[in-house]
Amino acid sequence: MISNNILWAPVFATAVLMYLARVFHIAVLHYNVFLILLMLWSGLVIGFFRFMHKRKFPAGRIRK
Repeated sequence: MISNNILWAPVFATAVLMYLARVFHIAVLHYNVFLILLMLWSGLVIGFFRFMHKRKFPAGRIRK
């Protein structure tokens, strides 16, 4: 069974990264870099949750 603490890790990591982006003004000074990093981070988070879903349900989709 997947620990719920592991599933909260991307949420906390996102909060930390957004705080750092604010502190370093990356969204204002380097907007294109910020957008690229945001897209990469979103892809990593989606990949993480897909990986965790496949570990929990190896057969594929969830059945009722």
